[in-house]
Amino acid sequence: MAKKAAEVQKGGGFLIEDVTYDQMYTPEDFTDEHKMIAKTTEDYIEQDVLPHIDDIENHQFEHSVRLLKKAGELGLLGADVPEEYGGLGLDKISSALITEKFSRAGSFSLSYGAHVGIGSLPIVFFGSEEQKKTYLPGLASGEK
Repeated sequence: MAKKAAEVQKGGGFLIEDVTYDQMYTPEDFTDEHKMIAKTTEDYIEQDVLPHIDDIENHQFEHSVRLLKKAGELGLLGADVPEEYGGLGLDKISSALITEKFSRAGSFSLSYGAHVGIGSLPIVFFGSEEQKKTYLPGLASGEK
C-alpha cells in the first residue's frame, strides 16, 4: 500500500496521465482495517442516523448536533486529524470510505462534510501549531 501512496500524481496529473492497474485502488485492495472502518460507519448511519433522517430533513437540527457528537465518539470525525491532535490519523482510503458511507444520510452528510471539510481540514493543512492544539481535539471528538 505504501508503494501506491508514493505514486500518487501531483496536482491535476491524475486527469491527464495514464494510470496502470497496480496504481488503482479497488474494493479488493481494502485491508481488514478498511473493511472494519466502513462497517462501523455503515452501522452508525443505519442504526443512529437513518431513524432520524426525516426529522433532520425537516430542520430539527438538535439531532444533527447529537449525531455529530456520536460520530466523534466513534472516531469518524477525526479520520484525517493526526493522532497527536486527538484524531485517528487514518489513511485517505479510510477517510474516503467514511465519507462514502455518510452519503446515504441525506442532508446530515452535509453536516458531516462541513464539520470535516470546512472545520477540521483547513486547520490540519494550514493551521498554526497553536490552532491545531486548540481546535483539533474538540473537532475530532465532536465536542466543538
